[in-house]
Amino acid sequence: MVSRGRSDGCRRWWFPPRSGIWDGSSWSRRRSCCCCRCNGDHTPIEAKRTDRLLTLLLAAAAVAASYFGILQPLDRAIYDLAIRGMQRAPDPTVAIVVVDDDALAVFGRWPWPRRIHAELVRKLTAAGARGIGMDILFAEADEGDPDGDRMLARAIQESGRVVLPVFPAPDGNSGRLRESLPLLPLRSGASLGHVDVELDPDGMVRGLYLLAGLGRPRWPAFSLALLQQDPPPGWHLPAAQRNPEREPAGTGVWVRDRRVLIPYTGPQGHYPLLSYVDVLDRPAGSLGLQDKWVLVGVVATGIGDSLPVPATGGHRLMSGIEFNANVLDALLNDRMMRPLGPLWSALLTGLLVLSPAVAARRWHHGALAWSLFLLLTLAIDVTLLAGAGLWYPPASALLATTLGLLLWHWLHTGGRLRRVELESEVVRASLTDLDSGLISTDAAGCVEYLNPAAERLLGRPLVQLRGRPVTEMLVCEALSTGAPLPVETKPEGEQVRCRLVGSGVADPCLWLTMRAIRDKTGRVHGRILTLRDRATGEQGGGGAVQIDPVTGLPGRSLMMIQLKQVLSRAARSGGEVALLYIRLDRFRRISAGMGFQALERLLEEVAFRLRNTVRESDVVARNGSDEFTVLLDAADTSAQAATRVGRKLLEELTRPYFIDGQRVQLLVYIGVCAYPHDGRDAEELLQNACSAVNHTSGRSGLHFFSRSRQRRTEQQQRLESDLAGALERGELELRFQPQIDIASSRMVAAEVLLRWRRNGRDLVSPMEFIPIAEECGLIQDIGLWVFEQACRHLTTWEGKGLWLPRLAINVSPVQLEGELTQMLAQVMERHGVDPSRLELELTEGAIIQAMESAVRALSAFQKLGGSVAVDDFGTGYSTFSYLRQLPIDRIKIDKSFIHDMTLEQDDDIIILSIISMAKGLDLEVVAEGVERSEQLALLRAHGCHLAQGYLLSPPLPPERFSTLLQKGSGRPFPV
Repeated sequence: MVSRGRSDGCRRWWFPPRSGIWDGSSWSRRRSCCCCRCNGDHTPIEAKRTDRLLTLLLAAAAVAASYFGILQPLDRAIYDLAIRGMQRAPDPTVAIVVVDDDALAVFGRWPWPRRIHAELVRKLTAAGARGIGMDILFAEADEGDPDGDRMLARAIQESGRVVLPVFPAPDGNSGRLRESLPLLPLRSGASLGHVDVELDPDGMVRGLYLLAGLGRPRWPAFSLALLQQDPPPGWHLPAAQRNPEREPAGTGVWVRDRRVLIPYTGPQGHYPLLSYVDVLDRPAGSLGLQDKWVLVGVVATGIGDSLPVPATGGHRLMSGIEFNANVLDALLNDRMMRPLGPLWSALLTGLLVLSPAVAARRWHHGALAWSLFLLLTLAIDVTLLAGAGLWYPPASALLATTLGLLLWHWLHTGGRLRRVELESEVVRASLTDLDSGLISTDAAGCVEYLNPAAERLLGRPLVQLRGRPVTEMLVCEALSTGAPLPVETKPEGEQVRCRLVGSGVADPCLWLTMRAIRDKTGRVHGRILTLRDRATGEQGGGGAVQIDPVTGLPGRSLMMIQLKQVLSRAARSGGEVALLYIRLDRFRRISAGMGFQALERLLEEVAFRLRNTVRESDVVARNGSDEFTVLLDAADTSAQAATRVGRKLLEELTRPYFIDGQRVQLLVYIGVCAYPHDGRDAEELLQNACSAVNHTSGRSGLHFFSRSRQRRTEQQQRLESDLAGALERGELELRFQPQIDIASSRMVAAEVLLRWRRNGRDLVSPMEFIPIAEECGLIQDIGLWVFEQACRHLTTWEGKGLWLPRLAINVSPVQLEGELTQMLAQVMERHGVDPSRLELELTEGAIIQAMESAVRALSAFQKLGGSVAVDDFGTGYSTFSYLRQLPIDRIKIDKSFIHDMTLEQDDDIIILSIISMAKGLDLEVVAEGVERSEQLALLRAHGCHLAQGYLLSPPLPPERFSTLLQKGSGRPFPV
């Protein structure tokens, strides 16, 4: 036995192989240890105790996160992926009849006379439909055609298999919820089902409550009511998650119960659709609807209800009628799912986190155990979902298992680090015997290590130089001019002359070579500098200074000398010079996978192809590790010639390479610039050619330097720089545009508009500078300034006896991420402004972009007493479901619809639909962009509430708006 001591106080005993353990084929070299701090595997007991403690804390955190749903956003994302992977063919017994654009073209503007729906019900009954679900609202009598209501009631009575919708809606007078029911004659012969949908916090619809109602959950879901009319043999109500608040409540409370998760069959358009026109124009026997469940709904543009669902990936919306078809399909085929309860989810999470920790100690393969249980968690989740219809949220277990794997690696790398330290000692001992001086620096260029030869050449020991910048000791000289050159700027891998700082020696006596220490991502962590005295450097060969040893091509220094010479000749003769800057991608991957020798052979092949593609008079050089330059001779250079050569080089360099029997493919980026158009000297020309490659946006190929693109980039940077000081210089200004009550022609509100008078001269559009403010983080300060100024003006006007009931201020989605409500409350309190006089405006896109934070911030602002408006309505997610979920008071119709409303009938229909929908939800409607009197007349006829636009007044500065307030106070607004 041999005893070896260690600096950490642990004495280990190694046994020869014959004293080892027989594993069936050979003697294992497992080492035994008699140290009181080790358990035979050389892991200190303290580390094992730490491992156990951290594992228990990790499991407890995972259980808590699972029980309280802390990682719900991640769980929802995993659920959405699983749902999209379980899509299937739709049930052939489910059919959909829709009101589409073709039907509107035949039967006219919506809503239609009830006699058309009566005819459809009769036709579907005659066709043998097993059930008919009419997802259309019949809450008000058809005053223009009373006989139509009687005809529809009679058709429903005769059919005996029709279901009509019921949903919660705010009462227009009291503001409390009420049940919106079909007309009494219609519902007396039909079944009723609720069409209430609850959005998840991210705005997606993943589940449904099978029962809901006002006061108590008495109405079945719409598709469930349809199925219960004539249930198939053996059908039963699916298991569902009970609502703890399902007990009867007050008359103004909408109560839900029995929540299930919907396994969508596919995205929007998965079910075939029959138009009203097709059904009414064809004989009943040819429709193929015998014994089918028929759902009837609206999908026409502008009037159909749509929902965001996981099956569409959130990019497309699913129509309400197809949503009901998915629910009916799942009920028919017993595919409904339900979430696993929080207690069971927490217990399963704890088991999945603790099990790999136990297995790791028994198997002695910790990484494998944690990795297997990571996969097992996913397998259990998929099995429960597909096999038992149970959704287990796995995010907590997955995150904890991943952290456990990382924790295991962290706790078990001590031995590896100690081996690295020993190897470093061996390397240092080897470097001591080298004749060349070696200097190791960190990323900042400060000395970390000197070998004895470097100490001799520098004349000072390591203890004096450690931590000091290498530039304090050495300065390099450019070969062409002899000018001083900082050490860190010299080309990597090339030899240059250098001298000691303060030595006073005119002729440099040292040669320096530098190489960077990079990780796999290319990040520089330090540098290795090799120093040779004059004799050693000359023996190494002067050609090595400027010739790349791998490719035999000129290095960067020699290329720059030749480029300057060529440019000098071109300047005298008035000729042109083209420079091609070539960057090759995937070098690091090849080096990691095949080794440095294979990489050198690849570089040799690249250099061979470059030389064989261009003329002998052209200069080919290696500019860096994966960069080359080609200088076209000035005797015959033009844009066409540069393009032709560039394409030939691209074709040659992108052909496959065969290195050590393996096929290698490179990505090639070539930047082209020409003298004198793209640069006046060698440095500028090389920089612009490199810039052409850097602006490729990741696209390989031939790219020409563009002054306009460079100017756009510089202009954007100058704009951002100027905007940063706009507040301090007082360049931001406010404009106020009135909002007029159309019925009384009186001013009831105004919108605050922001302007930037850049450098005190030209006005910059908010469309141009607001996105920049959002990107560079200035939007919060600008927004606070707008709020302060708006409240100050309100207070000033009120002090002069001028009353403006409401002021609307636009808000960016970035502002919702901060403490917007608290900041607004402080500003209003500071200026004594009643919250009811302020309104926040957000675009539809801004709300959907940050749904959770938007709903939270806007709801809090409403609780303070303020109001909320949706701007540019009609250009995004304009759906009935979204409006019911959002805390808003009014909507602003986008000016693009107003502009063409007197010219395009479709825009007129959309505006009328928006106004009708808003009135049903007790919301005010503001029409922005009103510029012509005929537009205002049509809006008045449609019942629009407010108008805003240049017909009434342009945006005015505070002084002129104050005058307008004074003139229009208490009097109708002049139009």
